[in-house]
Amino acid sequence: LLCLSFSACEIVVDLDIPEYKPVIVLNSVIRVDSIIEANLSNSVGSFELNQIKDITDANISVFENDQFIGEMEYTFIGLEEGGFDYQTGEYIAIDSLYAYVLNQLPEVDSEYKFEVSHDAYENVQAVTKLTKPISFISHDISNIGDQSGLYKLSFTFNDEPGEHYYRLRLINKTNQSSQFTEFQYNYPMEFETSDPSIISSSVSEGGGQEEVVVSSGDALFDDVLFDGEEKTISIDFSNWYYLDDETSNSIYLELSSISKDYFDYMYSYQRQLNYYGGELFAGEPVQVFTNVQNGLGILGASNKTSVKLILPE
Repeated sequence: LLCLSFSACEIVVDLDIPEYKPVIVLNSVIRVDSIIEANLSNSVGSFELNQIKDITDANISVFENDQFIGEMEYTFIGLEEGGFDYQTGEYIAIDSLYAYVLNQLPEVDSEYKFEVSHDAYENVQAVTKLTKPISFISHDISNIGDQSGLYKLSFTFNDEPGEHYYRLRLINKTNQSSQFTEFQYNYPMEFETSDPSIISSSVSEGGGQEEVVVSSGDALFDDVLFDGEEKTISIDFSNWYYLDDETSNSIYLELSSISKDYFDYMYSYQRQLNYYGGELFAGEPVQVFTNVQNGLGILGASNKTSVKLILPE
């Protein structure tokens, strides 16, 4: 009787899962100091994670303030950052990079629209606007106490009236050289701040809830708390990078005025990373923002202001 009871506990259910229809994934951020570039790929279903491929034969029409300005061309744009092979004494590039390119610099305060067509996918389009640059007023950097390598940075900028969105980063630009080659690495640095405007990428476990650790190298904020005013932000950071006789580095403060769509995309992407923790099913699912009609991805805009920091002795 026991054997008969347990043998009837298994029920087999056949699920009729509909076939997933892939869409175009468009990713592009328009920057004032760079020609217009874009990358295209295809979306995949839940059980097709290894089938993402670049789309290399689409048509991308670009419009500036609703006026057609050209078709993007899929072309070679450079070599992916690689590493140094100490056995051969050569700098090795990992792979060649390709993208869709329109050889034209965008203009501030202009709206850009991409219309993408391909025989195998539904047509998509997206729109963004390149914002004005940020007006820095001043910045000051000092040591924190008697601890070597720990610094406090305060900077002030002018926020114009209206809705604005920002991205804050500290970048460690390190030049390394040897008798064989020279190359540069750009490292986003962690920093801490208690400014209430900053959206945290994570919260410090050692400090209180008011102490924010920007561990991803990106701090996002808007001007809800200081619309149309001068804004001062203070952050703490450490210059942790080890330097030797053949290595030099510089630290830059980067403050970018970004489009709202790009802000929403970056914010949702950070939340997804935080919830999942890099592991599947590790947290609550987060829907990453997209402004691509009939597709996925982001068309955003960023206008960066960069200031080189002179660290005190």
